[in-house]
Amino acid sequence: MPTWSIVGGKLTTCRSLAEESVQKIFAELEVPVVDAARQRVLPGCLEESDREECFCQTREFAMKTGVPEASVDSVVQWTVGLFGARAPAVFETMKQCPQATELPPLIGDSGLPTAAAVFVIEKEWAVSLGDLIERRLMVVFDPRLSLATLQDLADVLVAMGHLQRSDRESAITKEITHLQEYYGKEIVSQ
Repeated sequence: MPTWSIVGGKLTTCRSLAEESVQKIFAELEVPVVDAARQRVLPGCLEESDREECFCQTREFAMKTGVPEASVDSVVQWTVGLFGARAPAVFETMKQCPQATELPPLIGDSGLPTAAAVFVIEKEWAVSLGDLIERRLMVVFDPRLSLATLQDLADVLVAMGHLQRSDRESAITKEITHLQEYYGKEIVSQ
């Protein structure tokens, strides 16, 4: 049985190589190629014509998770900006997650929804503070990234079973050190 290995990725060169490989392999298997990657929309892609409806749905779901009225508009703006068409699902996931019922609606003093952290843990497999801060929620770029935000994100990881409560403080300290050494990032203590 012949075996093929396809290199794929988000870079144009890797995408091109993967598409060429698929064409060759599918031709040998006599299977039609449906379309090229560049013709597919990215997950969460939000067409401009759907934006207003997405904002309305996201707002409705955000209110149901306890996001304070004064914060709803900025929370919705941020959530739609990061998750696109998946924004309403961010808050639906929070409502359906029994581990998250005791968590506050907002993360620390960041004004960001706890639902976003729960969503990326549940749906994007974030398992550490670094995953949440640097890769999924992108809060590493917040000039006011605070200790309170790190503490609340650690609490979400504890609630979701990805961090032992006994390891919480050391995980926070380790992440602060990493952010300082790697990014030159100072954490606001209050």
